[in-house]
Amino acid sequence: MLQAEVERATADPLGRGALLQCAGQPPIAAQHVLLATGFDPARPGGALVDHAIEGLGLPVASCGYPVVDGRLEWGHGIHVTGPLAELEIGPVARNIIGARLAGERLVRG
Repeated sequence: MLQAEVERATADPLGRGALLQCAGQPPIAAQHVLLATGFDPARPGGALVDHAIEGLGLPVASCGYPVVDGRLEWGHGIHVTGPLAELEIGPVARNIIGARLAGERLVRG
């Protein structure tokens, strides 16, 4: 298995699938190709969240993501959803199911 960024893909001239050109790699003949959008492991929110962490003394894990309680409260009166709630909700926090789970927790209070 090769994990790489595909720069160009064309049909294999011999009809055996695809010919892939990946960054820094010789062309690769492939019968099957799995594509993914990727995942940036960095915490979202940029400078706004950085300033909130510093200015409000909000707790973060070693990965930089918020440490929240079961009610998704990060600090007094500060609740998070989406990727910022990922350590509590899990990997689904970024999609519609995660939004629903977060909403249920926020309503329960």
